[in-house]
Amino acid sequence: SSNSSAENGSVTTLGGSQDVYGFILAIYSFAAFCAKPFLGRWSDAQNFSAPYLFSNSLSVLGGLVYALGPAFSNPRSAIAAVVVGRVLGGLGNANSTLGFAYVARALPAEERTSTTALLGGIQMIGMAIAPLFNSFLASVDFNIGGLHVDPLNSVGLLLAFLNIVSLVAIYFLLPDLPITNDSNHDEHKKDNEWLLMLRCIIMNPHIGVPFLTILCFNFNWMFIETGIAPSAHDALGWGPVETSYVFGAMSVLVFFGMTVVHRLSKLGFSDYKLLNSGLAVNAVGFLGLYFSWYRSVEVWKFVTPVLINAISFPFLGA
Repeated sequence: SSNSSAENGSVTTLGGSQDVYGFILAIYSFAAFCAKPFLGRWSDAQNFSAPYLFSNSLSVLGGLVYALGPAFSNPRSAIAAVVVGRVLGGLGNANSTLGFAYVARALPAEERTSTTALLGGIQMIGMAIAPLFNSFLASVDFNIGGLHVDPLNSVGLLLAFLNIVSLVAIYFLLPDLPITNDSNHDEHKKDNEWLLMLRCIIMNPHIGVPFLTILCFNFNWMFIETGIAPSAHDALGWGPVETSYVFGAMSVLVFFGMTVVHRLSKLGFSDYKLLNSGLAVNAVGFLGLYFSWYRSVEVWKFVTPVLINAISFPFLGA
């Protein structure tokens, strides 16, 4: 979220349009989408450490390439560097689902929902803190080896540093789990795995329904993340810092929601009730977006539907 709000300013500063900004956000998500099945398959075959280390290395490289964008005098080359950096970052971000897969393999079924909610809450701590960095980076102005570091491309250096810290932590602290042998998988190993996965999604509601709710969760989150910066700029004249405050408030609410989901799960509330509650609140939030996102709208009317959606996201991800 911190990077997406800074991206808008970075792209426009380099000569790109709002369409280019939207494309860069979309290509980041598309790269993550393409890489997730391969990282998942890799973790099934060789455990979690190797795919984690590889994907985090891509994120480090992506942050560095993103930071180098302004070093190019040609605007097209500069924007291309931003695109490449975000593609590499998206490929690295594909590891965001590995933590949930790790929990699913390490814990018994009765502990997975509550622990998954807790893990999601921990992710939200990072998302709550990240937008605040835009305020601290607003005064950055120095040079490194001829590269001018400013509030926009400094985000890339920050991302690279944080992913290096993550690499070190994973290498030294993450214990490997025993690789399970799935006899059912061996029986069908000659079949196309993608067709087997699609068949499970369609035929098995215990897989298909969570699949659709996770799809809804990710679609809605990326819709907000992609649309809020240009919409806030158009409707309210906001820049990256103001947008970051909204992302920060969203992340705090999502973290709070995750703790509520964790508590409700411990109290015996079914996943069915949690998911339906999230879908209902999410529908209210997006109806609010439809009626309140227009030029010269009051700030509270613009922000309130976004925050309502943020409350629903933990329940959709349950």
